[in-house]
Amino acid sequence: MRDMIDWERLREISKAIRRKWKLIAGLLLVYMVLFTEVNLNPDIETYMTPVVTDEQAMAASDGGDWETVIRFAAQRAVKGEVEAQALLADFYDRGMPPLHVDHCRAFDWYVKAGQNGDLKSQAEVAKRLANTFGGYQDIPIGYLWAAYALRAGYKPAQTVIDIYYKDTLSESDMAKLDQLLPDWSPTETRFDDLVSMPGVPFVSGILDVFFPIRNCLDPNLIQHLINAHR
Repeated sequence: MRDMIDWERLREISKAIRRKWKLIAGLLLVYMVLFTEVNLNPDIETYMTPVVTDEQAMAASDGGDWETVIRFAAQRAVKGEVEAQALLADFYDRGMPPLHVDHCRAFDWYVKAGQNGDLKSQAEVAKRLANTFGGYQDIPIGYLWAAYALRAGYKPAQTVIDIYYKDTLSESDMAKLDQLLPDWSPTETRFDDLVSMPGVPFVSGILDVFFPIRNCLDPNLIQHLINAHR
């Protein structure tokens, strides 16, 4: 029986299988790097203590102590201060040290600041609703965010419309959406009704079973955090 087995052939098959699994593992690693958000940042609750005063934040900014500035922004953001919410979103978006770039958390805070009236944040949300950087994609709703900011006087929102929406919406579509603006506001956006697109949706869903990957949170959940610190 032993002489009937082609051991050389079996070894070749085994090597081929190992090569395929290495290729699959490499592709999964590339996907995780390019299309998912690995949560490298601490939970925002860690920035709630010690409390940072205005004077301490100013001195930290002058001295380049960005961790203290981030702590100050986080503490004010959860108390509902719109300027701090927008600043915290910028910190996450740029990966201000010691933070790592986190498009999901940036999107969360841009949404909150935008819903509280920050026009720049509204335009930032519009960008992310066009390109899924925040984990969601909705072209009509994203256009409304940009058009709303533009209508309120934020001129850079026109650039957002030109770059992200003019190639995907027809002029008649934009005209119809413009008719909604007088009765629409960013606070009406319900993200559980939008299309969630963290990376490639189907593959991401499979990976979530095996890897602790952070997909973007529902920005509506931030309100619970804010309420807890009032």
